Amino acid sequence: MKKNISLINISLLLAFALMLAGGLMQMSQAGLQCPSWPICYSPEMTVKGLLPTIHRVLGGIVFITTLILFLRVRNENSVSEFKRKAALPLIFLFLEAGLGAVSALYKLPTVVTICHFILSIVYIVSLINLRFILVKESLTSERILELKTLYKAKDRHGVLFTFALFLLQALLGLLVRKSGAGKVCGLEPDHLFQCVEQGVGTFFLWPSSPMAELHMVHRLIGVLSLLSLLYFSIVIVLRYKKSRYRSQYKTVQNYGGILLAFSSIGFYVAKSVLGFENRELFIAFHYSLAVLSLIFLWFLNKKLEEYEVLAFPKGANTFLSDLVMLTKPRLASLVMVTVGVGILLAPKQINFFFSIFSFLLVFMVVMGAAVLNCYIERDVDGLMERTKDRPLPSGRMKPYVALVFGWACLLISLPLIYFYVNPATCYLSALAAVLYLWAYTPMKQKSPSAVYIGAIPGAIPPILGWTIVMGEMDAMAWILFAILFVWQLPHFLAISIYHAEDYGAASIKVYPNQSGNELTNVGIAVFTVVLGVVAYLPYSQGFATDVFAWVSVIVNGAFIILSFMGFILKDEARHKAWARNYFWASIFYLPILLGSMIFFR
Repeated sequence: MKKNISLINISLLLAFALMLAGGLMQMSQAGLQCPSWPICYSPEMTVKGLLPTIHRVLGGIVFITTLILFLRVRNENSVSEFKRKAALPLIFLFLEAGLGAVSALYKLPTVVTICHFILSIVYIVSLINLRFILVKESLTSERILELKTLYKAKDRHGVLFTFALFLLQALLGLLVRKSGAGKVCGLEPDHLFQCVEQGVGTFFLWPSSPMAELHMVHRLIGVLSLLSLLYFSIVIVLRYKKSRYRSQYKTVQNYGGILLAFSSIGFYVAKSVLGFENRELFIAFHYSLAVLSLIFLWFLNKKLEEYEVLAFPKGANTFLSDLVMLTKPRLASLVMVTVGVGILLAPKQINFFFSIFSFLLVFMVVMGAAVLNCYIERDVDGLMERTKDRPLPSGRMKPYVALVFGWACLLISLPLIYFYVNPATCYLSALAAVLYLWAYTPMKQKSPSAVYIGAIPGAIPPILGWTIVMGEMDAMAWILFAILFVWQLPHFLAISIYHAEDYGAASIKVYPNQSGNELTNVGIAVFTVVLGVVAYLPYSQGFATDVFAWVSVIVNGAFIILSFMGFILKDEARHKAWARNYFWASIFYLPILLGSMIFFR
């Protein structure tokens, strides 16, 4: 176990060094000097010229350490949870390397750079998660009893909120850098909250040009991020200093103390970035501080999560966390990714803030539909093992709260979409909500064919992204609809195999319970083959490149092979494991396929 922990620690240090080298490459535009991959030919013998080579060598070392960790785990008796999740960092690293290749070959496109950064953070998060599986703190019964009064769920939620703010701020920083908006508002350290647009000479609290607006949003969210970091760091340090066993809470206090130092330094660095002297040096420091803050915020989150599990094995919930749970964040995130795909694929240019506001309005529709679904199905959820602890079936929240919250989301967002975005997006959003809530939801308890009705609202989100930009449906919008519609069918059939008992207990009609696994296997295989055909349409209709065609053929070929493995595995346990693996493969399949449409345009 110690060797595994050491490998994780080494990988984390190397990953930070890799991100730092990548950040320096972005700042200096050194990546443009090396339009080949994986080998960088004939770099200049300068620091800037060698940066791409250093970055790729570091990436290779990170890959080796991650691969060694994975192989060690596969050949030893490790904690089952650790063994199950050990492949995740390697998968994320493969995806990250792929995006790195695209970034080099296609001269650093902005979308690829942003996704590359996000995957870097996801890789680091997956390593930290593995580390906490291996290094678990054991507490005496007295300390656990004290934790029940000492631990506050709102502290952890505040840390997660701060993590999200820092991630958003980092992404905005990348956009500011890539768009050239860094100097749009002038370099005035004494005017942190005002923008003096070049050529105007007047200070504005809110400027008029889109580039200047992006710059000011980056500044304002940066200040909010640092204030949030400062507040929650102080709260957590002071809270655990009150303990009778405060010497045994050194880890969480140390994390809080480090983040407190980061927040203090951050104000100085952020202001120094606006100065003329050594500006590039401060930008590099600014970037490294943001990455370190993200890393230590996740360490602090995992430590607090560990305390939560020890003190409250069933979880510690707050009113706010229950509201978030009602929105089905995992499902909503996947839905909004497809909305984003529609926005990015649309060929027409769109104002950045218009797209963000439109995106948030559609997100409100998704949240409202999810919340009302929880309200309608509260009794059914109480019968299923995986949903009985949700806020409504568990009794933690009154049903009327969900009813009001859900309707408020819909009634606020739909009119705004109609008047601010366009009528087409409003009508499609309303249609998706109506079909999901009043067609698919009641039909689930009457017929397994409800899956076909449910696939319609599930396939509308990418069209919403498209109509936000284009204002109307066209051939590509229908192709996106077809891909999402067909993808959902085998995806849900796989879920229904390994959750068959749960669905049976709730009287939800699914094919494994109604027609048996054999017919369900046929459905999965047939729909996967159909998906392979539909996924080729963007290329055959002239909307995608040759590179996308190759990605589609490879990914769909592997997916079809996996779908036919269900006929071979007759043992019930292995068959359920295959269905779960197919489900997870489908989760990875979608971003790879849709992402290749965006990245290889």
